[in-house]
Amino acid sequence: MQGVSGASGAAPVFHRIMARLHSRSAPVWPAKPDAILTDRIDSRTGHRPAPGAPAQWLRDEFFITAPTAAMPGELTPSGLVKLEESTWGPWFRSPANERAAAFTLAEPVAASRHILSPRDGILCRLDPELPGGGRTLILKTDLLPGNARWASDTLSIHDNVAQLQPGQHRLQLTDLRTGATSEVGIRVSE
Repeated sequence: MQGVSGASGAAPVFHRIMARLHSRSAPVWPAKPDAILTDRIDSRTGHRPAPGAPAQWLRDEFFITAPTAAMPGELTPSGLVKLEESTWGPWFRSPANERAAAFTLAEPVAASRHILSPRDGILCRLDPELPGGGRTLILKTDLLPGNARWASDTLSIHDNVAQLQPGQHRLQLTDLRTGATSEVGIRVSE
């Protein structure tokens, strides 16, 4: 098999097998399992569409867990999706952004200026399919290591990783150089 690529080795064999099978019966889509859900989403956000979302962005998708509703404040009054500057700014301004008419950059939130992740108000879902049940959340800051301390009255935090449990939680970041604090709230559900 040295010097044999997928295109020259496996692909022709796969093609012959499929052609032989389809010569005996027509191809059919498998039946959708009952556990798979179908729901309409806004393809710009991955959430259920907000009222009045433009039809051009709506599409039906398959899910194991139903998608979440549109987040409050996710859209501008004119219907543009707000993107965070720290995450999306370079892409938004680049020639690769072919959908600039659908997005805008959100104003930075001063109260959480050093918290990069999680976003304030985010919903985290525990998922038994993920390693560890999806019970960990990595906390990110733009402060240098040693200059930041995370805390929560309701969650255990060690080495910038929060151990999640269902409920409403506040996360506080302290800039150890200045003593300034920033906070975000998260929700965790099963």
